[in-house]
Amino acid sequence: MFVLDNAVREKKIEKLLEIEKHISRSWHYRSLGGKTQFIPYHFRSSAHYTRIKHTNDVINCIPLFGSELDELELCLCRISGMLHDIGYPPFGHSGERVLNGLMSGHGGFESNAQSVRIACQYLELPSLISSLCIKYNYVIPIHPHFRNITLFKGVYESESFLLTLSKDYNLEKLKTVVNYADEISYTVSDIKDMVIERGDAILLDSYRKTHYLDVCKVITEMIDKSAAEIASTVLTQFFFDSKGLINSNAFQDFTRCAAAISKQFLIEHEYATKEDEYSRQILSCLFESLIQRRQENESVRDIVDLISSLTEQQTLTYY
Repeated sequence: MFVLDNAVREKKIEKLLEIEKHISRSWHYRSLGGKTQFIPYHFRSSAHYTRIKHTNDVINCIPLFGSELDELELCLCRISGMLHDIGYPPFGHSGERVLNGLMSGHGGFESNAQSVRIACQYLELPSLISSLCIKYNYVIPIHPHFRNITLFKGVYESESFLLTLSKDYNLEKLKTVVNYADEISYTVSDIKDMVIERGDAILLDSYRKTHYLDVCKVITEMIDKSAAEIASTVLTQFFFDSKGLINSNAFQDFTRCAAAISKQFLIEHEYATKEDEYSRQILSCLFESLIQRRQENESVRDIVDLISSLTEQQTLTYY
């Protein structure tokens, strides 16, 4: 993908390692340790996954899917993994929906677009690095009449210039590796969290109605292992062929099935409803308070940038 001589390649790798350190030291990255991954804040214990624990799992799972990548490409994938969820607000998807509604008429709010914005505007990363965060190659439209009920995917207008750069470089192979690592990581972590919450009997009963009971059994049997170890075992036994290639259709069917079961779990145990209520009350109040006190040179987008960077504990403190 990048044709470079060895000396230039080594310098590029050194620069990328510096960028990794820069990201890891930033508040936006460290705040992920206080943000919801699956089990909501008000029900979460130290045993459950946070957004940063999931992010670290993604980084550790990248080599499973990137065995054909060279060191430079793996560095880019690790950075992409570090950044992929950096735009998630407090209270996860519930918080995302609340902020999207509050930003009606101002371009909305979407977590992936926010990740691109943070990488570009706040971490001030090179444009090529920021473009690694882009999942949807179009600009989010402003439709005030539909904004409250629709979550548009893409990038904000302020970062739209990155779309051209993303197309100029062939980054899809790297993005695919990170997406696979993300999918297997959150699938495994959701299952681990559900076992912590309700034990494996209820979970296995849910999977008994699908084609993936054996996969779920393997994960629950290895629950004390690291996510990367579990992912490696599951992929080897069920989704990699004899040549070490992934059966993408079967794998994506599994992750979609797992996501549906996870969503149903949150609904059945009323986590989702309660989290929606908490996030709506807290984030709306915080938003209105900051809007009333904003400076003349401060935009509505700046206000939401601040809110989205807070941990859940910080929002409660300010609330």
